[in-house]
Amino acid sequence: MLFAGDIGGTNVRLALFHHQVSPICFDIIEQYNSNDFDHLENIIRTFRKAHSERITGAVLGVAGPVLDGQARITNQPWIVQEKAISDILETPNVRLVNDLYALAASLPNLSTQQLDILHKAIPRGHSRVVLAPGTGLGQAFWLESDAGPFIIPSEGGHAAFAPHNELEGDLLNYLRSSYDHVSYERVLSGPGLLNIYNFLRDTGREIEPRALKQRLAKNDPGKSITECALKEEYPICVEVVKIFASVLGTQASNLVLTTMATAGCYLAGGISNTIAPMLNRTPLIQSYLHKGRMSGLVKQIPLMLILDERSPLYGAAHLAQWLFMK
Repeated sequence: MLFAGDIGGTNVRLALFHHQVSPICFDIIEQYNSNDFDHLENIIRTFRKAHSERITGAVLGVAGPVLDGQARITNQPWIVQEKAISDILETPNVRLVNDLYALAASLPNLSTQQLDILHKAIPRGHSRVVLAPGTGLGQAFWLESDAGPFIIPSEGGHAAFAPHNELEGDLLNYLRSSYDHVSYERVLSGPGLLNIYNFLRDTGREIEPRALKQRLAKNDPGKSITECALKEEYPICVEVVKIFASVLGTQASNLVLTTMATAGCYLAGGISNTIAPMLNRTPLIQSYLHKGRMSGLVKQIPLMLILDERSPLYGAAHLAQWLFMK
């Protein structure tokens, strides 16, 4: 059997599956609240007490950068090491990968039931990109070459934010007063939602109601803004999501053109799924297709939303097959 893990700052999903089965079907899958444990190792030990099957190999996608078999988990004080996990699982075949790397590994195997088609087009070739705004802005690439497929991790969320209209230009200038380097992540993330909100308020473009100000002070601002936007409670929150979606569409087609990802661009992450019900009322698709002389090319490339929150776990499982069952 093979072991797959999706390790996040909020939830941890662990699974076992038989390597011969295609498509992948998990025999066992467990989910844990990350905050209930002081370390990932204790979660894995808990899992192993209930499920002691012999394991051939394991891949865990982790929410954080991986270097030399070690990772620090974003939003948790955990340092995770391949060696420690190998000892618990009793196999030397353990790999840690970034969670967006694992998510990219799932892209070619996602079914239509796991996707919402935002811009319909016929996929060509096999190269794909995934863009996941959440606590930060994750990006990764599944690309094809004559030697076969390969996955490229990315820190491209930290590339410089480039506005494509006057309003976004004003947003950039506003953010420059707070940040030495204004990246796409300063806009396309949970904190980015608050940055847009502050811009609209401070420049007098929108009014901040007192009740909303109190709500943001007591709760997670990004989550509160999207919740209010979905209910259309406050115009400022609706406008925040519209600007967010516009920038998201622009960056999506930036990645498509950069990599010639003719098989499609995939949106993922908690924010994308949260605002999904109102995406058709935002400039998302208009911005995605707004590429000047290359607009015709982008129009031929689908834009999709990943609905299945377990996709990184499936990706980790596919990586385990490739690495340990050749």
